[in-house]
Amino acid sequence: MQRLAREQLCVLRPWFMPERPGPLIFSHHQATGFGQCRIDRWPDPRAVVVEVGGNYTIMGDPTAISTAALTTLKGFVTAPPEWEKILCEVDQNAVQWSRIISVLPRSVEGLELDPRIRRLNQSDKDAVANMAPADQWISETWDGPNGLCNSGMAWGLVEDGSVLTLAASFFVGEQFEDIGVVTKLANRRQGLAQAAAMAAAIDIRSRGRQPTWSTSPDNDGSLAIARHLGFVEHHHEYLWAVNRSIPSP
Repeated sequence: MQRLAREQLCVLRPWFMPERPGPLIFSHHQATGFGQCRIDRWPDPRAVVVEVGGNYTIMGDPTAISTAALTTLKGFVTAPPEWEKILCEVDQNAVQWSRIISVLPRSVEGLELDPRIRRLNQSDKDAVANMAPADQWISETWDGPNGLCNSGMAWGLVEDGSVLTLAASFFVGEQFEDIGVVTKLANRRQGLAQAAAMAAAIDIRSRGRQPTWSTSPDNDGSLAIARHLGFVEHHHEYLWAVNRSIPSP
C-alpha cells in the first residue's frame, strides 16, 4: 500500500464526512501530522487505512487490498461490517470491544477550572514518560509524551515530578475533540480525574469544538465522571481489537 503525504489528505476528506463523535482518527492525523494514511492506489484510491498511535480506521472496498497488506495491523480498529472477514483473517482471535460515545451538550454550563489543574507543557514530558505502563496510552495519539506536552491540549496535576492526573484531547477533529483521562492509582477517588477532564472540556470549548467522551460499558468510573460533567450518550459502537488485548477498565 502507498503512504500519502499530509498535503494529499484533502482528497480523502469526503470519505470521513460528516464528522461523527468518537475515534476521529483521520481528522487527528490530518490536524496533527501524527500517524499515517495508506491507500491501495493513487489516484482514485479504493481502500484507505489510517493509523494514529495504534488506533485505526479502515474504509472502502475490502477486496481492493489483500490480507498480507494488513499483517502489521495491531491495535483498535474502526471499520464497516464488510471488513470483518479480512480483520478476522489478519487475527483469528480478533474481538469486538463495545464503546459508549457521549457528547457534552452546548447547553451544559457551570464548568469551572479547578485551581489544582494546569495546562501541561514541555517541562512535564519526563513526568508523563514516567507514568505507569497502563497509563501510557494517553500520549499514543501524540507520538509520545513530548508530542502530548507540546500540544497545548493536556491538563493535569504534577507533583514532585509525578503525574497524579492527566486529561487530554486524545483525538482532535474539526468539530469534536475526544477526551482521554488517566489518574495515578494511589490518587483515585479524590476528584482529580473529574477536575482534569473538566479543564480539558473548557479548553475544547474555547476552540469552538464540542467535547466528546468514549468508554466501555463496564468502565463504571469513566461513565460516572462523564455523567457528573454533563455528558450525554450519543451512540453505541464497537471497535475491533486486532492482535492486541482489550484493556481492563
